[in-house]
Amino acid sequence: MENLIYQKIKEYDIKMNSFTISFTGRPLLIDDLISLYRFRNAIAKKEDIKKLTQQIHDDFCKIKEQSHENIKFVTTRYDGISRIFFFSEDYSKIFSDFIFP
Repeated sequence: MENLIYQKIKEYDIKMNSFTISFTGRPLLIDDLISLYRFRNAIAKKEDIKKLTQQIHDDFCKIKEQSHENIKFVTTRYDGISRIFFFSEDYSKIFSDFIFP
């Protein structure tokens, strides 16, 4: 599974050469994530955090529109940067990604 994840990330962003990943392999319900990020957005105090949580929320809504009920997260670390990828349940598709400061 780990090899597939590395391959998909490298296909998604060919500039990422050396990075580490972490993942649980546990599917997460899109409906729960939409609710969570709606709440996170409502309580965010900084404008940049509010913008990021809104973008993530909107991505989850788009994923749900594509008839997906679950997704999986993969976190990468490279050059001091953390980046999270939202994958399909079987890791065959990356829906989107976000860089966290």
